[in-house]
Amino acid sequence: MRARCLVPLSLLLPALATVVVIDDQNGDPTNGRKIQYSGAPWASGNIAGCSEPCVLPDPSFAHQGTFTGSISGGHDLKGQPRPQTSNATVTFDGTSLSVQCILSNSLTRPRGRTRLQFYVDGVQSPSSFGREPTGTGDYHSATVFTVRNLTLGPHILVIQNVGSEGEQSLVILDSVSYSDDEDLTLLPGVSFGPTSSIGLTSMGAGLAAATASPSPPTSSATAKSHSAAPIVGAVVGVLAVLLLLLLAFLYIRQRRKQRKSNVPLCTTVFSPLVDLWSAARGSAKPAPDMAPVPFPTPTQPVFIPAAARAHARPRHSAPAAPTSSRLSRISFNPNLLVGRIRRQPPPPISTQPDPGSPVISSGNPLMRSLSAQPEHFASIHVWQQQTHEATINDPPVPPVDMSEELSSYYDQSSSSPPPPAHPPPAAVAPRSPQPQRRFTVMNN
Repeated sequence: MRARCLVPLSLLLPALATVVVIDDQNGDPTNGRKIQYSGAPWASGNIAGCSEPCVLPDPSFAHQGTFTGSISGGHDLKGQPRPQTSNATVTFDGTSLSVQCILSNSLTRPRGRTRLQFYVDGVQSPSSFGREPTGTGDYHSATVFTVRNLTLGPHILVIQNVGSEGEQSLVILDSVSYSDDEDLTLLPGVSFGPTSSIGLTSMGAGLAAATASPSPPTSSATAKSHSAAPIVGAVVGVLAVLLLLLLAFLYIRQRRKQRKSNVPLCTTVFSPLVDLWSAARGSAKPAPDMAPVPFPTPTQPVFIPAAARAHARPRHSAPAAPTSSRLSRISFNPNLLVGRIRRQPPPPISTQPDPGSPVISSGNPLMRSLSAQPEHFASIHVWQQQTHEATINDPPVPPVDMSEELSSYYDQSSSSPPPPAHPPPAAVAPRSPQPQRRFTVMNN
């Protein structure tokens, strides 16, 4: 019998999902590709175009502690107009993608107004991201764009920060995540913003479907969880598979030992539990299969003379034990059985059996030996006849007269006085109370 272990695939899919995180500075860890920046100036670990003193986000908010910021639109410190767009170009091979940024709620230095547009393979996505600062709180991390249902192959994503002559737009890029075998929107512990469903067959293909919705601010721990979740899931999945393999190996090994030992499984694995349960119930009665089994012994024929058959009383013999049963097939050590009682048969009455007499059983077969002589039974009438024939020539013996002895015995017993009564025991005087004794123990 084979052991079957089935694991739900839904538990292993998140662990087996392949998610690659492209850092804003270190690039793609699988192929070394880095994000290309163009348009308005970008600053690594800083915000290009931010008026001094510029308040920067905490590096702990970002993936690998790095971020790249840019401000487009509006005017710079010298009053000159800035470029109205700043672009970040990402190349990836996958079917789904998400973009993570750091957002600001500050009203000044820098002002946290953000306007973003996204292009996949040269086609603008109807999903865009925009928000206005509230003036409460500080920086926080969020997913600003997600695309899925792409054809498997190379794709190009352009993140465009769009400002205007009178309004600036702030973008702080953290990382870009993509996968070639899993929808990133289905991974646990990841909160996504605008989501697009795009079907592309080649470069410049049209959009199949698109949906967008603004995402609320999330904490920095949520931004980090999207990169740690696949690693933790993969480790848990591998450990689960190893545990199942170990259990299967132990089960198969136990089954092989069972076949070699030719002992039922219940007596090798579960017998301690059965013994404990029997002890708890107070059952001291042995199991039926372990009781001593008497072995059948062949019976000896007994001949009865025809003369004694008419006067013999019916003899009730115990029924013979069955020669074949389930218990008799069990192998026992005969030295452990109780010794049988052996009784010598009486001397035979007649050495010549009557040919016409029936053969009957000699009683309990356990009370006889295999080498014992056959028994012969006769009636009291035959015994009296043989005794009379043996003493026919002897003189008769007169009966003894005991009338005088019996009468004198009864007369003396009736005239004798009764035995004297025993005197009552003497009263014992109570003992006077003894004074208390005191012992002093000294430790020298």
